[in-house]
Formats: sequence, structure tokens, C-alpha cells
Amino acid sequence: MKEFQLPENLDFKKFQELANGFFQGEGYIGCRVRDTGGKPSFLPVFTMNQNLNEKSLLFFVTLWHILGRSCSLYIETSSSGKLIIVIRSEDWNYILDVVCNYFTMTYGEKFVNFAKLTVIRSLCLQNTKESLSKAVQLLYTFSM
Repeated sequence: MKEFQLPENLDFKKFQELANGFFQGEGYIGCRVRDTGGKPSFLPVFTMNQNLNEKSLLFFVTLWHILGRSCSLYIETSSSGKLIIVIRSEDWNYILDVVCNYFTMTYGEKFVNFAKLTVIRSLCLQNTKESLSKAVQLLYTFSM
């Protein structure tokens, strides 16, 4: 099997615009919280998915390479039985340093959710009862 290589004629700026538009319409950026022994643990979530076909496969593999191949890329079956391709990460540093810096053309709720993630991360690093309580309150303001 031949290893994937980015197309030689790939216009990175146009691809970034396309990826930003796709993420704006179909992507998700948010945060989950778990109770770990009486103390909340926050997990950011970045995900994009699409019905699997030849074009979506090429798009997602290209995006995965551009984003440094440090997130998950996989195929799964949807609840309706269709194959979908998914790109996903729950890594704080990756989402705030790579994903946030690539998807710079977002607006509205996606833009606000990136900002909220940054604040939640800062509050978590303070690691006080008050800061964690504020992080939980902010978490519940995310739109789905």
C-alpha cells in the first residue's frame, strides 16, 4: 500500500477556507465534564464527520495530515447504518494550539466556543474550588 502524500498542487489557503467552512457548518467544538472522585475533570471535544465517499475520504485524510496527524481519524457506522468518516480529538494542547489556530475563520457559536475552551482551561489550571465551579458554569453555556 502506498503511503498518502498531500497533492503537489494543493492550495493550502483555499483548502483552509474549505475546511473552515465545513467545520463551521458540520463540526463541533465543546467540552465534557466527568466526576473524578468529587473533583470535576474537563475534556475538550473537537469533531467533524461526514458520510463516507471517495471525496470525503480524500478531504478528511488531507485535513488530518495538515493538522499534524495527532488526532483520531476513523470510519464508523452511523445509527442509520451508513459509513461515516470522523476526525476527533479530546486533547487540550492539540485543540487549543493546533485546531484553534487552523480554524481561524469561524464565527458565531464556534468562535465563542473556542474562546470558552480557553477560559475553561485557564480555570482548570488554577485548580481551586471556585475556579472549577466557574468552569462548570461556563461549560453549561456551550451550545450543541
